[in-house]
Amino acid sequence: MERRNNILGFIIYALVALILLLCGWWPAALILLLIYGLVLLMYKHNKKAQWLIDGDPSDKATLDEIIAQYGQPTDVVIIDPSRANEPLGTILIYATGRFLIAGGKRIPFDSITGVSSKNSATPYTVGEYQIIINTNDKQMGTLRFNAGYDRHYATEAAAQVLHALK
Repeated sequence: MERRNNILGFIIYALVALILLLCGWWPAALILLLIYGLVLLMYKHNKKAQWLIDGDPSDKATLDEIIAQYGQPTDVVIIDPSRANEPLGTILIYATGRFLIAGGKRIPFDSITGVSSKNSATPYTVGEYQIIINTNDKQMGTLRFNAGYDRHYATEAAAQVLHALK
């Protein structure tokens, strides 16, 4: 549906630009096409930014698949109660193996430098709290996981993860 809307939008913009071009208003047609291109780029950038926060939903394993692969976790920290049955809503802690699974990614305890919670709101938007896991791994970097809108719950979840690392 979304792809069809994008194609339909492009066709309408192209027809309007063609009509403007045929009427001799080629600067207006050029400006119209540039505006459409900028809107399309911002739309794609916005989707990419959301994937950087949540991860690509197409390659995520389910919690059952992760547990089948690594075994039963020592502890489970639910960071987002609305997504408690998804990998993005939980952190599986494997104390005996000294690693945790967050957002479907395996993170060794040794590479974790810090765990905290942060409000991602701006003065203009209401943002969710995030659990931030800092690592010294250059490829992994800093991982952010949405934890809902409750400050106390996000802080408790971050404290649980930090306590499990000790």
